[in-house]
Amino acid sequence: MSIPGTTRPQWAFVQFLAMLSSAMACAMAMWAGFDKIPDGSERAPSMVWTPRVTVAAVIERGGRFLVIEEDTDEGVRLNQPAGHLEAGESLECAVARETLEETAHSFVPAGLLGTYLWRPAGAGAPTFLRFAFVGEVGEPLAGRVLDEGIRRAFWIRTDELRARRAEHRSPLVMRCVDDYLRARASGRPWLALDALYTHSAIVDTHHGKQ
Repeated sequence: MSIPGTTRPQWAFVQFLAMLSSAMACAMAMWAGFDKIPDGSERAPSMVWTPRVTVAAVIERGGRFLVIEEDTDEGVRLNQPAGHLEAGESLECAVARETLEETAHSFVPAGLLGTYLWRPAGAGAPTFLRFAFVGEVGEPLAGRVLDEGIRRAFWIRTDELRARRAEHRSPLVMRCVDDYLRARASGRPWLALDALYTHSAIVDTHHGKQ
């Protein structure tokens, strides 16, 4: 189909201009933060890539580490007490909450062991950014029910944990333990908690002031 009164080269040029205009409109929409279809409707907002932020507690007592046994899509796996940072809480609050929910132990973080960036194998797998804390726990709270999917929390020796590497939830389980042992052997101090800042606008009343 062509516009009456136009030649074939003119019509081709009109089509080119229309395609160029549509492409520019899409580019401008993406720059503005959303995808706009040429007919004026909008798709879901375009998101900047971000990793999934998690926290973990590396807890050692008498040469043993506190770990959990949990159900996953890949079967029963071993992990440190760990989970996702939730809206409205600081990193320290998150690791204390996750440890309590998964082990029934109250956890008091003493410092940051390190940060760990990891992605599972497979197309489309998310990237995880883990903040691993060290600290102390008391005795488990009597009657405290563990999170759904957590089979048990128990203490395990380093050599036993290493021998069960095939059951680890991720490579970060052993990496965190090895980093802890290296830091303690070398006398390297943990990163102080006051190096972790949480703005007051982040913290909500549900999680309490941090």
